[in-house]
Amino acid sequence: MAGRYEVALTRCREALDIFEDLNDPTGLAGTWDSIGGALHKLKRYDEAIDAYRTAVAGYRKVDDRYLQADTLRHMADSQQDAGEDPEPALREAMALLIAMGHPDAEDLKRRLADT
Repeated sequence: MAGRYEVALTRCREALDIFEDLNDPTGLAGTWDSIGGALHKLKRYDEAIDAYRTAVAGYRKVDDRYLQADTLRHMADSQQDAGEDPEPALREAMALLIAMGHPDAEDLKRRLADT
């Protein structure tokens, strides 16, 4: 958040090693999401998308549907900025939120209508 994205990437890579040693899949997924965020800010969208995909897969393993949806929204932002179609990621996120009865699903419906 301080704009020091290269430093953030270094710290996140260090955190990946720690979470792997701890066998903490949620920590790993969250760190991959943070890596995606830093890469997005650096306009390295393809790398960010890959990091977000890794995070989503991690959240699926632990069945955290809200964080899957949240990360899919982040991925859609990178896809859009990369000139790719964000609709599949947004639709998947929306489906997860609807299944949970989460109010954020309405925001995604509006965003999809604007896409």
